[in-house]
Amino acid sequence: MKYEYCEQYKNKILELAESYIQIKGFNAFSYLDLAADIGIKAASIHRRKDDLAFALVERTHELHMSAFRNMDIDIGNPTGRLMAV
Repeated sequence: MKYEYCEQYKNKILELAESYIQIKGFNAFSYLDLAADIGIKAASIHRRKDDLAFALVERTHELHMSAFRNMDIDIGNPTGRLMAV
């Protein structure tokens, strides 16, 4: 139960951070902004900002890799895979 709770907040933080980056840019928001929008204390999520960047890159990489793996399964020929990208 505790793990699921933490995962939910982790996902909320990453989704919100990704949105902030797209709208404001990476340097234009803080953990205080994230905490306020999620409704938690900043101290409960405060880490180095480069850790957050790494987590976002990791998450994006996994999403892309998952899409590519599915493409391998769904589209059998190389030309079809290239066209899908």
